[in-house]
Amino acid sequence: METNAEYSEIVKTIEAKKITKTKNKFYKFMTLLMAVLFMVLSCGKKQDETEYEVTTVQTGDLSLSVSKTGQVVSDNEVSVYTTSSQRVSKVYFKKGDNVKKGEVVVRFYPIDKNEKKRDITKKALEVQQKERDLHNARELYKVGGESKVNVDNARIALETARLELASLQEDLSLIVDQITSPVDGVITEMTADENYRVNTETTLFKVSDSTNMRVEVSLSDSDIKNIEVGQRVEITSDSLPSGEKIEGSVSQVSGVAEKSSSLDESNTTVKIKINETKGLKPGATITATIFYKESKNVAKLPYSSVINESGKFYVFVVGKDNKVSKREIKVGMNDDSYYAVETGISVGEKVITVADEALKDGQKIKIADPNKPKKNTAGKENKSKSKGGRPGGPPR
Repeated sequence: METNAEYSEIVKTIEAKKITKTKNKFYKFMTLLMAVLFMVLSCGKKQDETEYEVTTVQTGDLSLSVSKTGQVVSDNEVSVYTTSSQRVSKVYFKKGDNVKKGEVVVRFYPIDKNEKKRDITKKALEVQQKERDLHNARELYKVGGESKVNVDNARIALETARLELASLQEDLSLIVDQITSPVDGVITEMTADENYRVNTETTLFKVSDSTNMRVEVSLSDSDIKNIEVGQRVEITSDSLPSGEKIEGSVSQVSGVAEKSSSLDESNTTVKIKINETKGLKPGATITATIFYKESKNVAKLPYSSVINESGKFYVFVVGKDNKVSKREIKVGMNDDSYYAVETGISVGEKVITVADEALKDGQKIKIADPNKPKKNTAGKENKSKSKGGRPGGPPR
């Protein structure tokens, strides 16, 4: 027979189980209630709308170009020689100096000229003596005191002396006191030096005409295929003020390509006529940008606005009440960022800046405020599955 203590213990156990069961039911109820409340609140909460940036179709210029580093070259580089072997006394300019036409560049010692003058004086006296000898021989020949042979010899001696005198006089005419620059320009080479004995077959100096200059660049096979005579060129250089450009045009494309010594390709020289020289000097390094295709004042749209679907191009036009419509357009040339639009849309119309292919015709959108920080804006990542192209770039 059970004791009172054992009975009490059984009662406590039963009551504890009842309490535990009640608690479990309460916890389940509360969990279910919280889930329901969360769903209700979630459904009732207004989701953030996707915002779209909008671009207005505008007009502008598009261009395709190739840029290359090159050099300023004189169209008229003059090599200055002297025709007499003289000794240099003074050199007034060095390589790289600017010089004006008529300025003295090299001066010579007078000793060579003075010596030649003395030789001429001696030879002139000799000619006078030969003239007297011939006169006397002829007079003696008349009276039988001289032979015909001696008269002829005297005549030959006189003619020889006269020729020698003429040669000395010609040599004197070649001797100069100084040599001046033949043009305005820059000294690009200076051979003469003080006490230098002139070699008549070697240049004293070279001067590049700074009023007649051109630019030369060397283009690779892939670049040269687009270049033609007459194309517009913009020239920049560190020797020009910051941001300043000089206009020019392609004047000649070489008919011969030269094999590159370091690369497996050839290079072709392109000559460029410059409209004004300004601060450029012969030998200066420049950057020439040759525009081989240009469109002026055309309607244009950024790549990101345009969808390319198998060679057909579309944009999402934003109309009244911010409703969008997908519209086909015809594009023309493109540069690194924009398409030229030929037909299908007009200047002033608005389109989605970054095309979203998930949009539907007639769908109403929320336009992003361009003055506010971007948040939940459509087009952060374009994952186009269209064939033949994608938003944000030209056909590939």
